[in-house]
Amino acid sequence: MLQEGGDWRNCSKDDQCVMIDGLCDKTAVNWQVKDKAVAYYRQEAPKVNCANPPFWRHGEKMPRCRLGSCETIVKQPANADKK
Repeated sequence: MLQEGGDWRNCSKDDQCVMIDGLCDKTAVNWQVKDKAVAYYRQEAPKVNCANPPFWRHGEKMPRCRLGSCETIVKQPANADKK
């Protein structure tokens, strides 16, 4: 049985983080543990009952490293409403 690793989200820069399918939405993990994390979330998925995607997280997601941890953020338009 796989277990979630406490260091799966450790990072020092953005390019160390990658997006994967988490339990109910996308999630960011360190690229070095991607395969383990994918296998873990695949194993755990049947145990959770996910509603529709969370209303507060619409839009394309991307990973970033913040305060030493990979996190998932919603991608912002590069030039939103510039006139």
